[in-house]
Amino acid sequence: FVGGVRRPSRKMAGNSQQPPPPFAVEGEVLVFEDRPGNEIHLAVVVRRITNARPTHGGGKTFVRVERRRLYDALGLLRALRHDVAQYNEAMALNKADGLDAAVRRRLGTWRLLQQASALGVRLPRAGEGAVSVHGLDELIELVEASFPEQLADARRSVAEGVVHFDALAEFYTPGRAVVEHGVGTGVQGAPTAYMVRGCYYSRTKTLFGEGCTFYAALEGVVAVGDRFALVEHTHLVGEFAGTRTTRAGAAGAGAHEHVELSAELRARLVARGRAYAAMAASPTLMEHPAG
Repeated sequence: FVGGVRRPSRKMAGNSQQPPPPFAVEGEVLVFEDRPGNEIHLAVVVRRITNARPTHGGGKTFVRVERRRLYDALGLLRALRHDVAQYNEAMALNKADGLDAAVRRRLGTWRLLQQASALGVRLPRAGEGAVSVHGLDELIELVEASFPEQLADARRSVAEGVVHFDALAEFYTPGRAVVEHGVGTGVQGAPTAYMVRGCYYSRTKTLFGEGCTFYAALEGVVAVGDRFALVEHTHLVGEFAGTRTTRAGAAGAGAHEHVELSAELRARLVARGRAYAAMAASPTLMEHPAG
């Protein structure tokens, strides 16, 4: 890139032998160059998660996005990094890892496979090499370094067991287990656990100024007849003032819709799932008198 645009330093890229990240910094704007090839390219990812319009020049395609928009989508960038790591870990499993290795592989790969299909990319099969997204780690580091005070405040809030609206992205981090006790989990409010897959903020203009909504993708297991299914739903949180508690066991007024999943409750839920699997998801015979 030319015209006063600078590349991130090789120090940020980590290994000095690695090529520089596929983006440049132009003040408060990051510029990504779209490239051909059967890979998950950062320019395509950024364009999809920010709805940025591509520009063309010199026979090339570029995507320009402000740092603030990338900060709002930071949870999606982290989610992609988490999904790539899960995919590579799952593809490394073999028969020596146990009888459930095939199931664990399906669970660990399906999410990235869906994203790759949407991007028109074929992921490597087992033995063909690991998946990587060139520049993803450097981009996450740059975005986090651009908002140090906001991140520090959000992380401190989450560590204290409370969240304000701007701290939600640090609570709903990829891989975190949360639990819900609300009416949506049943008439009796049975605790339901979810795994966080990703999150982002969406900002819109209204008659009263800028409005913001937070979205979190949550994954859980549900019973469907005699089978279990892995499902995902999107949880919406409207902008709110003040704080809400997320400590394990919190419920009622002042509690957030989702709270931390304690080790004790996790054990109870695992036992509940095993009991259901034994009784409802497998043949059950009952002895009774003839007639």
